[in-house]
Amino acid sequence: MDIKLLRNPSCLFWVEAQKVLINVLRENGVDAIPEVILIDTDEKARERKFFGSPHITINGEDIDPMAKKMTNYHVGGCRLYLYEGKVYNYPPPQMILKALPG
Repeated sequence: MDIKLLRNPSCLFWVEAQKVLINVLRENGVDAIPEVILIDTDEKARERKFFGSPHITINGEDIDPMAKKMTNYHVGGCRLYLYEGKVYNYPPPQMILKALPG
């Protein structure tokens, strides 16, 4: 399984996102180490379809279904996640769990 956590230099919520992600993987028996990738230019942001930190992909797909509607790719800023009517600074465990294959 290919798991990536993309972050930028300005938003530190990626640290908590990484902890949550690793816990969800461990608790569900997923033997994968997420790769952390620094996005530090708008060009890299466009290449990776990055629009804020933290940004998690599993097998190349953003874990947030809403991401398919986003097109404003840029390096700066923190990303917000909406899950079951609540706003989060990083993906909640349930969102990550739903994004895991099979």
